[in-house]
Amino acid sequence: MNLTLHFISFALSRSAHLSYCVIAIVSGLLLIVPSQTAFAFHFIEPDWSVINTFIEDHFPDLEHVTTEELSEMLSEAEEDGPVLIDARSAKEYEVSHLENAIHVPDGRKAYEVLKNVDHDRKIIVYCSVGIRSSSMANRLKAIGYTNIYHLS
Repeated sequence: MNLTLHFISFALSRSAHLSYCVIAIVSGLLLIVPSQTAFAFHFIEPDWSVINTFIEDHFPDLEHVTTEELSEMLSEAEEDGPVLIDARSAKEYEVSHLENAIHVPDGRKAYEVLKNVDHDRKIIVYCSVGIRSSSMANRLKAIGYTNIYHLS
């Protein structure tokens, strides 16, 4: 039996704790390794083609914007530029974030944070790997926001 094995290492946020996990994709199955064993895999470089395929397969209706396209949008924007949503943990946000980004680490609270944003305004969601931001963008679409992009 020929198994294809790819590792993706990233941080997941659970309540107030930051828990490092390793995700392994084995022949199309997603496996999550508990944080206690994740430290052993920090030397593994993520396979971005696997991550991108995972995102495309699980979030097929998401529109993507590249960093170059975002840079262009921000430089051309006057008052009503895109709303930037940072879907990473508080610790990740504290270390660095895009200028004027709104920190929304929990998709369930997104509507509360964005209640004053027009539903047709351009919103760009980002995180470090792409899975959390894809999930958040998908949730925003589900609650009625129509101009949602995932930063890839």
